[in-house]
Amino acid sequence: LVEQELWGVLLAYNLVRYQMIKMAEHLKGYWPNQLSFSESCGMVMRMLMTLQGASPGRIPELMRDLA
Repeated sequence: LVEQELWGVLLAYNLVRYQMIKMAEHLKGYWPNQLSFSESCGMVMRMLMTLQGASPGRIPELMRDLA
């Protein structure tokens, strides 16, 4: 159980870092290490809360808007 929890934390960390790379590419002139990890986590959390009430057909559009 502990091992599964650690894998979940590592996966979440890497997904946030990946999203930071995508955001930096979108923001032209910024490097991923210039973005705040905690702000990026907050942004991903807000998006996850938004996805709870979204219709399945709208999810791809919302995910594109995250970047």
